[in-house]
Amino acid sequence: MNRAVKFVLLPLVVLAVIATSVIWVVALTKSEPETPKLGAVGGEAATSLPAATSGNDVLAPVEEISVGKERYLSPCQLLPRSSVESIFGSLDPDVRLYETYLDSSLPDPRNDASSVVTSCDYYGDWGFSIYVRQMVEPAASGSELIERIGFDTDEVEAAMTAFRAADVGDDPAAAALLAHLEDGYKVFQRPRNATLAQVDGLVVAGFGDRSGGTRDFALIVGSRIIRMSYEADVAPDADVVLSQFARARAIVLTNANDPSLSQAPSLSFGASDTLGETQLLEPCAVLSAETFEKMTGAAPNESVEREPLPLALPDPTSSRAEYGIEGSCSRSFDGFSVADDTALTKSEQRYGRRGSVYVVFDIAAFPDAASAQEEIAYYLEDEDSTAIKTDADAAVLRWTGSSYVLHFRTGPYVVDMRVRGDTYADGEYLDVNLTRTQFVNATNLLVKQIKGQS
Repeated sequence: MNRAVKFVLLPLVVLAVIATSVIWVVALTKSEPETPKLGAVGGEAATSLPAATSGNDVLAPVEEISVGKERYLSPCQLLPRSSVESIFGSLDPDVRLYETYLDSSLPDPRNDASSVVTSCDYYGDWGFSIYVRQMVEPAASGSELIERIGFDTDEVEAAMTAFRAADVGDDPAAAALLAHLEDGYKVFQRPRNATLAQVDGLVVAGFGDRSGGTRDFALIVGSRIIRMSYEADVAPDADVVLSQFARARAIVLTNANDPSLSQAPSLSFGASDTLGETQLLEPCAVLSAETFEKMTGAAPNESVEREPLPLALPDPTSSRAEYGIEGSCSRSFDGFSVADDTALTKSEQRYGRRGSVYVVFDIAAFPDAASAQEEIAYYLEDEDSTAIKTDADAAVLRWTGSSYVLHFRTGPYVVDMRVRGDTYADGEYLDVNLTRTQFVNATNLLVKQIKGQS
């Protein structure tokens, strides 16, 4: 695990989604806060979860997920990694995937959003992103959907100028996409009277970064808006871009209309589900919705944020493996999202309708317990860390200058966890912090989860 970057940085597109939830990051004091407090973990047994497996079975939804009147589309399934690589080129083994996904249907009285955005982002030497906005409340017109695409007129005009100059005579698919773009451009220019039927299937391109290598395409499928973005230091020629996105569009449209398309997130692991003899674990299975609720007292009601394990795993004897192979999961509760006519639970009332709580959970697998102990020893020796007695092999609370971070080791696994909470009272936001006892209880709960899945 890279000690220089212990708190996973989410990509900009994911941060934009997070920003829609009112999550205030506030400082914790070194003394234990009196009130308000996060939900106690209690002594109840953790929910038993299946052992980790290669693929995404552990996160596959039990029931079909819908958004409004349409089927939920998982972005990483719409254009899976194999398709991304066949179209745009091989991804570096060290490339990371960032993802937001749904694990329950909308509308839900506990999430009163009118639309929801989920995303799938690959970041390496070049990047590819696909995000899907699905309407919980039906769009009133085609013009409403066009406005939600998010392109400015000058971005679309810049794209059309470049594509019209492209030589696509030898590529029928690229030529067909250019014709669709011309049709989409006409509707985009005069969207006021556009009907839902007119915009179903519409495709629009935009160059938001004309001097760089970012190329964006947006599709409307039913009342879903699907945006794809390719980013590199230097963009390919316009004819190449048209050819690439013609292939991507064809796959996305086929998958979007496939009623059997998986609604699970991306694959959980790489080619192997072990690192040496260490079983790899899915972070979002350890920090399940049930675990989050036991820790915080609030049931999560926002989309799940996930950074899975690397797409390719190192040799367990390599120096890279000695630093741990990590993944991350974040879940949150936002009181503002709960419908006005839906009551908060007793535990959720400590946050209120304008408060929130957000948990970021990192788990790293090491080839053996000795390597994991070397990692946790770094924090045991930190003057800003305080050891706490838990069911873990070792656990510390580390003061970062603005908040506490929990670090613990159980067997060959090292966990980092940060909790952010607030409530609104008397015209201001107040911290809602974990006490040391609650950190201990949270650690014990997570240790039980990890042991049950490894």
